[in-house]
Amino acid sequence: MQMKYLQIHKLLSNFAQELVGAFIPLILYKETGNLTLAISYYILLRFVLLLTSTILKNKFQAKPQLFLLLRIIPMLLYYIFILLIDVNVWVACVGILIFSGISESFKSIPTDTIYNYNSLNSGSNTLGFT
Repeated sequence: MQMKYLQIHKLLSNFAQELVGAFIPLILYKETGNLTLAISYYILLRFVLLLTSTILKNKFQAKPQLFLLLRIIPMLLYYIFILLIDVNVWVACVGILIFSGISESFKSIPTDTIYNYNSLNSGSNTLGFT
């Protein structure tokens, strides 16, 4: 039952964050008319995700449930910066970039760790993956 709740949580969090985040490069392109800035947004987003995941990897694996709970903080800041996009596009895009990357790293490794832990059970019907 815990695996089903975790899968539902993963589905909803992916849908909500990716739906909003997909329009940020489009907003950058509309404001500047420069396609390289929109593409560099995705590159920098992955860089922030990689940096955060590398620095905190051992902590993520030690306490995955805690980091899934702490994901609320970067998500909240992410949504605050989305609200600020009308006031200042550049500050909002940088804030969205940073907190979206942190939120994604707080989600990916802890969720995979919990999946692997739960799939050690012989009665589990899902596969563990790394």
